[in-house]
Amino acid sequence: MKVCVITPTYNRAVLLQRLYASLQKQTRQDFTWLIVDDGSTDETEDFINSIKEEEFKIEYIKQVNAGKSKALNFGFDYAEEMFDFFLIIDSDDFLKSDGIEKVIKSTEKMSLLKNVGAIFFQYDFLEKSKLVEKSPTYKKEFEVLSRVEHDKIYGKYDGAIGYFSHVIKKYRFPEFENEKYVGPTVLQMKIDPEYMIAFTNTLIGTAEYQDNGLTKSGRKLRFSNPLGMIVYCGLSQNISFPKYIQYSIFAQMYRFFSSKSKKDLESLGLKNELKMWATIPGYLLYLYYK
Repeated sequence: MKVCVITPTYNRAVLLQRLYASLQKQTRQDFTWLIVDDGSTDETEDFINSIKEEEFKIEYIKQVNAGKSKALNFGFDYAEEMFDFFLIIDSDDFLKSDGIEKVIKSTEKMSLLKNVGAIFFQYDFLEKSKLVEKSPTYKKEFEVLSRVEHDKIYGKYDGAIGYFSHVIKKYRFPEFENEKYVGPTVLQMKIDPEYMIAFTNTLIGTAEYQDNGLTKSGRKLRFSNPLGMIVYCGLSQNISFPKYIQYSIFAQMYRFFSSKSKKDLESLGLKNELKMWATIPGYLLYLYYK
């Protein structure tokens, strides 16, 4: 099982050094670290060039700044034929010393199930330098569910997602001109119903949210990337009837933030996400937040 640790990064040279140090300590070194530089202007490239040869292979590619989801798509395009499994590890995360070993063992088990397209691993979290617990505990080693089914039962929380190569050959993050953000769960929801996700109790690393990171950018980030949010709202309408109402209204709100005509949105494939009955409440919500 050829595993690729893929890390999209933007101006995170210092944090990359911490992740790199954790990769050096892995109990298994038979993996490749693919760094996808999303147009960094700091010392990221200098740091990568300073790295000496390791037991694990390091690949570095760079694109013009376009956002995390496009950086991941760029990395998938570059390496989809080289690996069997792509583990997404952000630049502000770092791995336990046996993280890769646990990942490889999990992929070997789950690759036998044709309906499993991804594996979701546990993290612990640092907040103000204190370790906090945020993840649920599953009754089984692997809970095979869709993202929507999982969130109905366990709620939402962060961790590390990895995709089998045959999945990312068929599914990618949506891309829109002049937008740099699409929620990470969009791809997890897009692969349903063809593929499920194996959620596991296996703890592989630690995440530390940054003050300038996507997680803390919140509402402003979503409003400035309305087309990606319309896609997210469309996928989220399937969670439950209350969520159908909620996200139908949100989709129309983001439509007004996009300043796109109905024809423009239809040409982008954004038609089914927009429910006519939700137009007025969506517009009122747009006026409220505007």
